[in-house]
Amino acid sequence: MPEALPYGYWTFGNQNGLYGAESTVQTLSDGRKVIRKDPDYPSVLESEFILFAVDNDLNARRQFLALLPTMDPVSQQRLNNLMSKYPNYFLNELDDLTLSDNIQRKQVTAGIYLEKPKPLT
Repeated sequence: MPEALPYGYWTFGNQNGLYGAESTVQTLSDGRKVIRKDPDYPSVLESEFILFAVDNDLNARRQFLALLPTMDPVSQQRLNNLMSKYPNYFLNELDDLTLSDNIQRKQVTAGIYLEKPKPLT
């Protein structure tokens, strides 16, 4: 039986992948861009990965929201800023009725465009 991951989806090398302060992007003199992690609170996973995960995996989003209140103040600040800057990535999940209504609306809309126009007589 596999061992349980201590931070669920966000376990990364036995660490909490959400931990850390925001990294900065610096441009070197030759034009290359490098990521500089905070020396005191280096981020485990970069913000782009976190955004991709919560946008594409419902379990990642649920566990993100569950872990957020348990994080240290520096990590909470970074994650709250991320949520403020990109709120659409963290929207609550749809209930079954809303999802069903959206599917029906798409089917009705698609049906309207599939009908052939009647010939003019």
